[in-house]
Amino acid sequence: MENDEMIKTLAEADARSKSNSHRLDSVEKRQGELDKIVAAVAVIGTKQDNIESDVKEIKTDVKGIMEKPGRRWESVVDKVVMTILGVVILYIMTQIGL
Repeated sequence: MENDEMIKTLAEADARSKSNSHRLDSVEKRQGELDKIVAAVAVIGTKQDNIESDVKEIKTDVKGIMEKPGRRWESVVDKVVMTILGVVILYIMTQIGL
């Protein structure tokens, strides 16, 4: 190789090296941004798990609240039926003369 060719090749290699350095800087910056996004997604995932747990707890509480009036109504109906049954039995016993 002649001196001019070596200078030209060296200049091209230097230019390519500077271009690659610039590209690597850009890639490192983008990787830093991607790392931030990954960390944010991990936090979101944790918060979503907590929200899911809270929603399950709330659903359980709501079901309990919704069942309470039904249980009260059943209790009232049971008491009314027992009272009527008691009155009927008492009536029958008084008619028989016991």
